[in-house]
Amino acid sequence: MLQESKSDGQQLLVCAFQTDAGVQTINVRPTGLAAATTYEVRSVDTGLLGTATGSDLMAYGIDVAQSPNSAAHILLLKAK
Repeated sequence: MLQESKSDGQQLLVCAFQTDAGVQTINVRPTGLAAATTYEVRSVDTGLLGTATGSDLMAYGIDVAQSPNSAAHILLLKAK
């Protein structure tokens, strides 16, 4: 997993790679989020995945389903 954020921490880009064909989902856990802030989570491939607090995202992560098109997953997190 690769995570990059804007200097103000309001937007993050998370790239994850899943190459095991036997695994249907992967769990991605971002770090360094503002615990009380709510983030909108979007997948570049599938659109809006939902919203969650920074503390929940860091503790429970984001489940991403295996894609038949690519082993790479790009998630965009935006503070609300």
